[in-house]
Amino acid sequence: MAFQLLFASEINDLPADTLFDEKYLCEELGLPCDFSRMLFTGTLEHIDEIDRWIEQTSIDWQVNRLPLTDKAILRLAIFEMLFVQDVPVSVSIDEAVELAKDFGGADKSPSFINGVLGRIAASLESLESVDQVEGEPHE
Repeated sequence: MAFQLLFASEINDLPADTLFDEKYLCEELGLPCDFSRMLFTGTLEHIDEIDRWIEQTSIDWQVNRLPLTDKAILRLAIFEMLFVQDVPVSVSIDEAVELAKDFGGADKSPSFINGVLGRIAASLESLESVDQVEGEPHE
């Protein structure tokens, strides 16, 4: 559901409040559950930082040139990787690749998304290793 919200927000240039308050999504989909709402709003709150991660790790791609579906998938997965401690990084990557298989903007979307998220995961592991050596856990 969070992916659908991100995509709808991007393609229609709508703020989160509009999607929730005006019940923008189809009645058949129902209202977003609390977890989906947290993922969606959290992703939007941290969009600038998330987009910097995409720019730094996607080879020869700028965020504004990505297919909208790939951009939404990456943003959601990166938010989970950076800010949702209850979801293991590997699960975030696996879910993103599955979304890319179903909804990705091109045949190469799953491998592109896996590559970007894999590079981010490696960077996060490096940061955690440095923090552990210094005696401070990375959050």
